[in-house]
Parts: sequence; structure tokens; C-alpha cells
Amino acid sequence: MKKLILSITVFAASMTATAQQFVIIDGVGYKDNQFIQGQQAFLAEDIESFRYESDPNFRLMPSALASDEHTQLFSQALQLTGLADSLQAYFDYEYNSLDYTYKDGLYRISNHDQYAEVLNRRYIKFTAFVETDEVLAANGITSIEDLKAYAKRIYDDVFPEDAAVSDPTDRRNSLNRFVAYHILPFGASHSTLTAFPNYFDQRIADVADWYQTMMPEGSLKVSRPRTGNAVNTEIGLFLNRRGLQNGPDKYGVQVKGVEIGESVNTQNGLYFYINSPLVYDRKTLEETLQERWRVDFVTLSPDFMTARTRENQADINTPTFSNSKPATLFLPKHTNGIDFNPDADLIISPSRYYYWSYGGDEVDVCSVISRYDITIDLPCLPEGDWELRFGTCMMQEGPIIQATLDDGSQLTTTLNLASMSILENMGWRSYVSSDIYADILQQRAKIDELLLTLPTYKVYPDRYQERDGVLGVYDQSTRTWTPLSEEQLANEEFQAFLKSIVTEYRSAADIKQLINEKVMVSIDDTHIKDMMTGITYEERELTDDGYSVWKLFVSGTDEEVEKLPDYTEMFTRELFRLNGFLHGPAEYRMQIPGGGQLNTQAMSSVSLLSRKIIGRFHSDGRTRHKLNIKSIYSGGGGNLDLDYLEFCPVSIADHQTIPED
Repeated sequence: MKKLILSITVFAASMTATAQQFVIIDGVGYKDNQFIQGQQAFLAEDIESFRYESDPNFRLMPSALASDEHTQLFSQALQLTGLADSLQAYFDYEYNSLDYTYKDGLYRISNHDQYAEVLNRRYIKFTAFVETDEVLAANGITSIEDLKAYAKRIYDDVFPEDAAVSDPTDRRNSLNRFVAYHILPFGASHSTLTAFPNYFDQRIADVADWYQTMMPEGSLKVSRPRTGNAVNTEIGLFLNRRGLQNGPDKYGVQVKGVEIGESVNTQNGLYFYINSPLVYDRKTLEETLQERWRVDFVTLSPDFMTARTRENQADINTPTFSNSKPATLFLPKHTNGIDFNPDADLIISPSRYYYWSYGGDEVDVCSVISRYDITIDLPCLPEGDWELRFGTCMMQEGPIIQATLDDGSQLTTTLNLASMSILENMGWRSYVSSDIYADILQQRAKIDELLLTLPTYKVYPDRYQERDGVLGVYDQSTRTWTPLSEEQLANEEFQAFLKSIVTEYRSAADIKQLINEKVMVSIDDTHIKDMMTGITYEERELTDDGYSVWKLFVSGTDEEVEKLPDYTEMFTRELFRLNGFLHGPAEYRMQIPGGGQLNTQAMSSVSLLSRKIIGRFHSDGRTRHKLNIKSIYSGGGGNLDLDYLEFCPVSIADHQTIPED
């Protein structure tokens, strides 16, 4: 490798002279024995000469693997498949953050100001998981021909249609797939391959992330299990492991997985030694990955991960508008995996214990005109039927969006994210005891049948309201309601718009009927049964809003009321599900500001932290689907909060006896 000597030693990039006779060096290197990076300016008169010389310390991943005595077989396969050429990139020379002007770094995020700085340099890095020659030899592989035969046995079984492809540079070739499945298209570290584990209660679920590899059809799972909920109980870091702690998960499945060991740093990423062969085989397809994936949005773009946004953590007392811990702003057309409209800004905030966001770091798209048009490349899923969900913090000023999978042939739906008032009218927070909850799940078909046949009432966002069967416009400032004219109602475009934003809910009478069907539960079901006589239900008309709501009232002595847990009718989960909502993750927990302890408040206990069911689709196991999110209405001008996506096998989503967390 060459480097440029310019009074100091730097890696060569570009030079331009300014009218002030400065020379700008755009690159990386050393000055006074200190590593430097980014742009630096020097007086032209101070530069005596230029010369190039070799830099033996500058090694990209292919050359590092080739010189590592432990990875000779993998290195040969990397060269033979041509994938070594793909790993020669270092950074994007065409990327220039100085071309982007932003608003003094301040952005409005939900209910606070966030200071953000544009990503200064766009690096291109990789992460590889590599079997040593010793590990391969222990599995009967001692030559490149052995490795070819091994890969062919595995991948011809999974991709029989490509068994005849013999060219190792063809992406359909078995050896090519073997090598590509070991490589992630971003730079990461041991600590950033999963979310920060102390944000989770790992007695409920192992911390895990799912990634698309450089094998187009293959995704892998990285997990960091513990035997308890303390730092010193960590078991290790694993690939394609399934279970909970040291045992099976609640569905009875346990897969040991591949353990990740030591790492070797290179200039454009790092590679880890692993203790057994990593393959995308039948077991991985049909057992390991047939679980619910909760995919953090910060993992969906290689640029997010390479920028190591997960390491950008703010102290609990650092204000969001402080430039000491700025958010990172990413540029459109320069963010792989996610494409967004150029008049919007996408930022990732530093993580905080108390953020109402999965992983503690908010991914927000901001727009002055509240226009969002975002397309996300999804990781490839094994063949089967899946349910797609959108996890977010739902604020009152959030937009109404249309979500479309691919061209809409399988899935198109509308999500109302301005839903604080909607959630209040859907039901209260649910506290479920295990025995009654199991009974509810057994009654699911009966509840579904009942709910789907009941009459509904409609909720329109903001100014549109229906009264006595007539649709009109409500003016909040004057508290007046005016019916729409027949001409307006007959307009086809207007009717299509209303259909896209209307939300339907059940009436109070329907809720009473469900309660009579004995689907109420609470934290202490025995106590609740004793208190049933002290609970009444009432339906009343809210004239300001123009539709019926139902409320729960508790009567009795002060002592009885005080002892009564904060509970409600317990078909709430079912009602949420039928209206496309689920509670937030139970294992993800936030620290309450000033509380001093971790894992104090679960997402499942905060009604605004919900999962919205987008819909169901079929994966052929070969296609990387694209999810498009487009704003269709945003009366409040809210930001679009991209928190996480869930991919859940339909068999788990519809499981009749084992509920999801």
C-alpha cells in the first residue's frame, strides 16, 4: 500500500489549493506518532515535497487473511470465489459531507430538540467469521477440494436448482455461497454485534440481532445469552444459536450455534475466529431461524453499523441539544439499504437508558413538510408465511403512513401513528396472569368470531368526525362541527383518502358482552373475581370528539379501591391484535431517570410503545423484499420514528397455547 508524505505521513486521498494558498489533505495517516483522520489544511508554503512510500501497517481484509497462518484455507476460498475483490474497498471517495448544509445541527425529535452532525466520512468496512484451518481439519476438511465438496453437500441440498453451477465466481455456486455467508457488509466490533445487553432482562429472552450476509439468500443471527441478568453471567457471543440462557426456548427448541472467538483488526473491518463451521443448511432454515426476529432499525443499513452508532451513548444527564453527544445525520443516496426522499433528514440519536426506543437509540426521519418516502431492504427470510410488524413510539403528532411490501402484490396497508388518543379508546393496559391468559388463548377463535361480527364505530384523525351517521369537519379552535356537502362526499379521491385513514373500533356494549364471556384477567385474578361486584361500566358521548367511548369505574371502600390493581377488561390483547396492535417487548427495559437501577420499566408496560401489525406475506426463501413507507397524512407535522421491525412465523403468531412476549 502507498501513503503520501506531506510534512506529515498521511494515506493519500485528494488535494485542492484554495485562494488562501492552503492545501487540504483528505485522508488518514499519522502526525507526531498520532493517528489522524478527516480533512486537514496546511499552508502551501510549508510543503517542501511529495513522495510515496509503502505502508506495511495498512492491510485490508483479504491481505490480512492471506498472511494469517490460521486462515489459509478460507483465504484460498475467498480468492477463488472472487469475493476478495469485493473486500478491497476502504472508503467512499465521492462522498463529501461539506456539500450538505443543515440547520445549525438542531432537529425537532418528538418532544425535544436534538443536536445532530452529518456523518463526516463514509467508510466501507466488513465483518467476517472465519473457521481456522484447525477447525476445518477437525471436520475432515484439509484442502480446498475438501472445502468445495463440503460446501456442495450443504448448499446443493438447500439450492438444488443451482447444483450444476461449477464456476466458483458465480454467486449461485456452493463454494461462493459458503464464503459469502461468512461475511457481513459492514464494520462492527464484539460489543456492537448486538444491542447493549444491560438494556434487557435476559431472564426473558437472549439479546439477539439478525443480519443479511453477503450471500444474497442468507441471513444469520448473532446472540449474546446470559445465565442470569448480571454482567458476570454472560455465556458468550454466538452465531445461529437458539434457546434461552443455557436451555431451550419456551417452544422447546435449542440449537447450540457457533461460538465467536478472538478477532483480528484490519484497515477495513475485522474478522473473528469461530469454533465450528458456519453454514446455511436445512437445520438453520427449518429450525434455528424459524422464530420471531426483532430487527433493530440501526442494523438495517450497513452505513449505520459501520458508523458504529451503537457506541454513541450519552450520559443520562446529557441534554439532547448538547453537541458533546450529537446525533448522526445520514445523507440520502449515500446510505446503503435505506433510500429516503431528499427533502427529509434521517438521524440516529445517541442511546440513552431512558429513551422510549428499542436499544435506547432513536432512528428518526425528520421533515419540515412532514413528507416521508422511505424504502428499506429487508433481510432474506427462510421460506414460509410470516407476519410483518412495525415497532415504534406512537406520539399524538405522528403521521399516517402507507406501508407496501415490494410492489404491493402481497401487502399494502395503512398505519395510523398519531395514536395516543386511539390507544386510550381501544382499552387500558393489560396485566395478565398465566393461567387465565392460557385460557384466553384457547378461546381465541371464539373471541375472533365474536369481535369480527360486532358492529363498529369509526375514528377519523384530527378534523374529520362522524356524528349521527353524518361525516363532517370539526374546528378545534371554535369547537364547531360542520357536515360535509354531498358533492364533497361524492368525490372519489376524497373517499379513497377517508378509507385510507379511518380506524374502526368496537362499542362499549360490545366490550360488556366480551366481559360477560369471561375474558377478564388481571395481576391477581382471584382478587379481581372477589371485586367483580364493585366494578361498573359506562358508555358516554364525548361531544368534543363526536363518538362513543367506554370507561371503567370502580366502586367500594377506599381500602378496596386502593388494593385493586391497575387492571382492565382482559380481551385488550385480543382487541389490540384484531386492530393490528401488540404490546411492546417485555424483555426490553428502560431505566427510569433518577431511578439508579437498570431494567426498571418494560416496554410492554408503556401503552405508546406498541407493535403495529402491517400484515402477512409469503417468503420464497430466495427474495430480499423491500418495504416502502410513505406518509399520506400528517396534520401534526410529526417525525417518523423508525424503531424496529418484527418478522414472526405465522405458526408462532397463531400459537394457541404459548403466547409471545
